[in-house]
Amino acid sequence: MKDYSRSKFTDLSHARKAQIILLSIQKIESEWGESFIGSPEYKQLIEFFDWLMECDLDAKLAQLRRLHPGQIEDLDLRKLLNIAVHLERYLNIHTKDENIIPVDTIDQMDRERQVFDYWVVLDHIRSAYNVGNIMRTSECLGAKELHFVGYTPLPDNEMLQKTSMGTFDQVPWKHFHHLNESLEIARQDGRKIYALETSPQARPLTEFHFQEPFCVVLGNERFGLESGILSEVDEIIRIPMMGVKNSLNVANCFSIFAFELSRQWSGRHEL
Repeated sequence: MKDYSRSKFTDLSHARKAQIILLSIQKIESEWGESFIGSPEYKQLIEFFDWLMECDLDAKLAQLRRLHPGQIEDLDLRKLLNIAVHLERYLNIHTKDENIIPVDTIDQMDRERQVFDYWVVLDHIRSAYNVGNIMRTSECLGAKELHFVGYTPLPDNEMLQKTSMGTFDQVPWKHFHHLNESLEIARQDGRKIYALETSPQARPLTEFHFQEPFCVVLGNERFGLESGILSEVDEIIRIPMMGVKNSLNVANCFSIFAFELSRQWSGRHEL
């Protein structure tokens, strides 16, 4: 990062001051982690805050003065990142999961992935963000295989890879141009076919007991699954809701579904 003198720093715009301090904290987080105390970057950060105390600031940025890291008792990385959040909001920066550096190593544990015998079929899902989240949940909660149908983004999609948080190559997957192709393979494999959808014929997820093997089909964010498909599946399953909207994001729906499945089957496999 560029070196700044006191005069150069104080002459910067309010927004630029905030950006410089945020960049300094991000560098500390990425290079030093929990052992940042005493690092050159930490000393520079203290200097930036000392200079900030001398500046005329707008009311919102002036609140940062009370977060001077040199005045925080028992300062650690978590408390330092509290300052970063304040700066992100001041700069109207919306942080995504893939931009947040984990502070622990639980996701790096050397262990074999455990699976349940069910497939997840994504029928013309539009958002790579949704697909990445579904892939991440599939990896964490034991889906055996993913089927991408139609224009559903594939694992080579950059946004999917970021959102999946490194799980895009952990779950086996296949691509099909038409949903019937995927469902025919499922039937040939002896699988029940379930649709996760709001429908008058749907059974509540909390009252449903799953049997291996099966596949679950999730439809387009706007249109859901076609009526012809719903008439052919073995069961339609809905998530009980109490709101007026009666609608959830497709990735959130799958997370609820996958957790209920893992809750029911947790005694069958060691997760």
